[in-house]
Amino acid sequence: MTDASSTRTVGTRAAVLAVATLAIPALVAALVLSLLTIAPDGSVFDPGPVVTYGLPAVKVVVDLAAAATIGVLVVAAFCVPVGLRSWNRLLDIAPWCSGCWLVASCVAAVMTSISLTGPVEVNMLGSSLAQFFTQIAVGQGWFATILMTAVISVLTFAARGQGGVAAALLLAFIALVPLALQGHAAGAGNHVTATIALWLHVAGAAVWVGGLAAVTYAAAFDERSWVALVRRYSAIALAGLCAVTISGMAGALVRLSQPAQLLTTDYGRLLSLKLVALLLLVGLGWLQRTWVIRRFDSAVVPGLQRRLAFGSLALWELLVMGVAMGAGATLSRTETPGGQILLATKAEQLTGDRVPYAPGVARFLDTWVFDAAAVFGVLLGLGAYLYGVCAARRHGGWPRSRTTAAVLAAVVILFAFCSLPGAYATFSFAAYAAMLLLGGMLAAVLVVAARPARLLHIVVGLRGDGSLGAREWTTWMLGGRALTVSLRAPWLSAAALVALLAAVVLSPWLGWAVQDPVGRVLTTLLLFGVTSLFAVSVLRTAGGGQRLMTQAVGIAMAVVLAVGLIAVVVAFLPGGVLPAWYGVTMPALGVTPAVDQLIGAVLLWAIAAVAVFALLLVLGRRVIESRSEGPGEEQA
Repeated sequence: MTDASSTRTVGTRAAVLAVATLAIPALVAALVLSLLTIAPDGSVFDPGPVVTYGLPAVKVVVDLAAAATIGVLVVAAFCVPVGLRSWNRLLDIAPWCSGCWLVASCVAAVMTSISLTGPVEVNMLGSSLAQFFTQIAVGQGWFATILMTAVISVLTFAARGQGGVAAALLLAFIALVPLALQGHAAGAGNHVTATIALWLHVAGAAVWVGGLAAVTYAAAFDERSWVALVRRYSAIALAGLCAVTISGMAGALVRLSQPAQLLTTDYGRLLSLKLVALLLLVGLGWLQRTWVIRRFDSAVVPGLQRRLAFGSLALWELLVMGVAMGAGATLSRTETPGGQILLATKAEQLTGDRVPYAPGVARFLDTWVFDAAAVFGVLLGLGAYLYGVCAARRHGGWPRSRTTAAVLAAVVILFAFCSLPGAYATFSFAAYAAMLLLGGMLAAVLVVAARPARLLHIVVGLRGDGSLGAREWTTWMLGGRALTVSLRAPWLSAAALVALLAAVVLSPWLGWAVQDPVGRVLTTLLLFGVTSLFAVSVLRTAGGGQRLMTQAVGIAMAVVLAVGLIAVVVAFLPGGVLPAWYGVTMPALGVTPAVDQLIGAVLLWAIAAVAVFALLLVLGRRVIESRSEGPGEEQA
């Protein structure tokens, strides 16, 4: 047998072992736990044993296939050298994983339809499914998942380069959104927050679980650099652990009213099982980090011993992950403590959330909401930034003003999404405008002022083995032609920023951004990205001469004027903004929609003006810094 065929056989065995150790306990856990959570008295509609017991198992397959697809793409994108054997093998199995995700989603969609409507005659199956996929929210979610997984399958089959992997990975994360919309988030007390937390939970678990299976598979094809592979995955797994932990806390706070429910309810006991599994995985991950990577990162230790050490711990991790995923599949169809929250008033029925207390000064102290995405982003981003600052100071120092900007950005984000603006954003236009402008515009200016790309350039070196790390991906993204053109023309990004704000507050886009979790997140991210482009394009003029700086300052002031005109239109818009929505929600808070609209218009202009003023202050400081830095450093 040749070396190539031997390696291929070992890789195939590794793949089968990874899938089996993950799938078997997950399927068994889902089926066993489903027996414990199905009401046997007939009070709950029983669609038949195949659907009753098969749907949890099929959902486990969907979760496993999604995790495998994302894990393979993440490991290929960040851990293995591009174009080598391990890279090619990962991209070879990616279409199979996404194809399994597609097929399992189709089966799960049909079973979900039957579980809602009951068994139907053969000649009525087509019309029943058509109605399910087009008129029912759950069916529409499954239909969107099927379409996206089909596109992912094509991308993973045809794309073999960096751009194709990035596109497939991004779409795979987006394809998790319909799965998050189908859980208990719709019946939770804070629909938007619960849905975002559930998506983050699913995404973090997919990266963590699928990444470990992909690393186990890829290690069989690269014996010489498997320690580096495991070390890189360890950093990714830490991010997945943070996402799962933070989102799990957010979900528990929304669905459980007291700690005793963790032991006295079916939902709480399943959640406790997942918590125990999480603690076990943390311990196993710590052993991987301290025992396998550090102790066996030496040529003295035989390769077989290192493989056995890694394989044994990876096997136990996969087994525990399988049980956790099985519990999660059953958890999604288990009634939450207290059942669905009773929404008594018209405002609560419209928004799906309980009406908060009347707004006031005291609400700044006692009103908060656990936004898992904001907390995760701040924890991961600020933690990585401060770690980089410590490393940069060992290499010559890092200005305190930039660190201050990063800390202020974290504070602004947490205040925007976790304090009064985030808590009232669904009910009040003023609160939503404050949240959007603080988290999407002012925070973006502060992040650009902190210069994270420059810090990354100083602290993180280029990889020499052909793999792609944070610096390589950042260089690739910032080197795009479209991005380069927009950075060289501040007026272009300024026009896009003004047009975006006008479209959000003066068109039906506002209803999507306020009412839908996906719309809220995408709107905030889009404003954050456009504002970042505008800020960078303005700051790049610091070393380009007096004429370019004068133009940049004039464009920035024009943005303030344009946003002020938008605010005037909002303040005096006949009929108000989103009258069918705020006409119901604002009276429930004891505030007239006209007053809320006027306050929102003032906040819209004021926060935008503060953001632009902060940008001009940073520009002035950047001019001083450019006198002591070379052109190459300023470009970075």
